[in-house]
Amino acid sequence: MNARVQNGGTKARLRSEAVALVAAGGMSALSIRALCQRVGIRESSFCAHFSSKDELVSALLRAAGAEAPHSLAEELALLDLPSSDFVQRLGEELLLLWSDRESRNLRTVVEAELARSTRLREEFNAGILNMINRVAAVLERGVNAGELVPHAPPTVLAWSFIAPLAVLRSSLLAAGATEAHEEAGRTLARAHITGWLNAHTGRGAS
Repeated sequence: MNARVQNGGTKARLRSEAVALVAAGGMSALSIRALCQRVGIRESSFCAHFSSKDELVSALLRAAGAEAPHSLAEELALLDLPSSDFVQRLGEELLLLWSDRESRNLRTVVEAELARSTRLREEFNAGILNMINRVAAVLERGVNAGELVPHAPPTVLAWSFIAPLAVLRSSLLAAGATEAHEEAGRTLARAHITGWLNAHTGRGAS
């Protein structure tokens, strides 16, 4: 096996098992020794992937925060889709991302750490703003092209689309939610996506 591929696989497993440890026992359960035992590597090998436990935790927080949604928005923006298709795809992809069990467990890590670290709160908030600005840029292009009805400035339009989905992520799609709550969350998310598009593209008008 290619060494780079193998190293990438080990790094991904370290992240995944770290999430499992924290989800089961809280941040105090995460130690390099316990993690390496779960992954089946020597403790000395840990530093080939992360320089410290803090770097690992920071990577988990970035993945659980706005980094993944922002990357998703960036990738979709590069496809140069019509704005309505961009919104539809973004909503569907976010729903898939936030329905993932590991992603939801990561959210537990975030909530615990953000309460303790001003630096992490600042990074988290900056990531959210970056995502909103990226989405707003696509929506502004849609308004200028006549694809969207300009009910509000692009940044407000972006917030009006993302915020309800984020609320669902933190409630009905949170770690520990029941199957019934998860299904309710997905149903509400899809209804929001459809309703937003109907309101801002005029396609729902009679």
